[in-house]
Amino acid sequence: MFVYCEEKVSKSRFIVLSLAPAVILGLIPFIIWYVTAPYLNVEVSVCFALLSFTMTFGAVGDFVNVYHAICQVPKEAKIFSYGFHSFWIEEK
Repeated sequence: MFVYCEEKVSKSRFIVLSLAPAVILGLIPFIIWYVTAPYLNVEVSVCFALLSFTMTFGAVGDFVNVYHAICQVPKEAKIFSYGFHSFWIEEK
C-alpha cells in the first residue's frame, strides 16, 4: 500500500504526499489517544491504539518511497509513479 500519483511533482512535494496518510491516519490519532487514554475505557483505549499503530505501519510502502526519494533522487528532479514503480526525471 502506498500513495500513487501519475503527475510529475517535486521531490519535497512527493515526500509530503507520501507521508501524509501515515501522519493523518496514524500519528495524529496516536497523539490524540496518548492525551485521552487516561479518560477512556480500556477496550476503547486499546482499540484506538491498535488502529493508529495499524494505520502507521500500513504505510510501509510510503516510507520506502520516501527513503528512495531522499537517497536516490536529485534535488531538482520531478518524481512520478507508473504502476508499482516510481521514476524521476530532471526537467530543465
